Amino acid sequence: MTGAIGSDDAVRALDARLRAHASAADEVHDPIEYPTAPVANPQFAAAVRAVARLERSTIPRLRRMLVSPTHLDARLTAFFSTWAYERYWIADRLDQLGAAHAGDGTAGIPADGAEPPVDRAALRRDRRERVWLLGTAIATNLVGPPMVAVHVLQCLVDEWVLDEVYAALTAEVPDDRSAEVVADIRRVKAEHAEILRLAFALRLPERGNGRRLVALALRRIGWPADAGLGAAHLRALRRLVRGDPGSLSRITERINALGLGGYRVALLAPRRSTVLRIRRVK
Repeated sequence: MTGAIGSDDAVRALDARLRAHASAADEVHDPIEYPTAPVANPQFAAAVRAVARLERSTIPRLRRMLVSPTHLDARLTAFFSTWAYERYWIADRLDQLGAAHAGDGTAGIPADGAEPPVDRAALRRDRRERVWLLGTAIATNLVGPPMVAVHVLQCLVDEWVLDEVYAALTAEVPDDRSAEVVADIRRVKAEHAEILRLAFALRLPERGNGRRLVALALRRIGWPADAGLGAAHLRALRRLVRGDPGSLSRITERINALGLGGYRVALLAPRRSTVLRIRRVK
């Protein structure tokens, strides 16, 4: 087993949560049906499409995990398989919501059955990622077991930020059917976050260089990461994060409860491609 294990009870709690999550995995992929056609709401549509892009950006993160010591952790490997599947399911539901409220009649499908244009920027990012993975594999395996805690931490912070984003979406949802869809998504996301929280507590080194490395990794987390978002997506996400003045405080409280020291979550200037950054409180 990889990483620091706190107690047998904690391991059993995580195992029970993982089994319950796997057995309850949602397999419903039916199109979202509305009693009546939704009223066009371009702002809501843009917001859910931006979040969908984030939910779909799991592959770069999984690539880095697979070439690191994290892939040796059987519990986490099993969870991340389901996690990635469910994030794609969530992205699909959000894309449907966005299409329903866009008011452009496209339903997310190019006109006349044409194939979508090739995203050349995404292809370039993919090529760079493949080359960069070689260095990542060497570095992370030299670091060893603490990288497991680092990877779990990165996913956990992402889930906590997305929890605030979904709360903002809930406040803007324009109809009852869409509210049900967002509520279902939040239920799945809450389960992801709790499993990651339990896993992080077990994998966090108790002391020494490993713990300091995890704290350093926390300060290097920027959100969103690995998604290749455009300016419109970033504007929508920044608007959602800024909508509730208490959202950054709640994320900060969760991070500071991890036992890695004092931090604050900072909202960066609109010109930046990163919306949030974690700062150490001196």
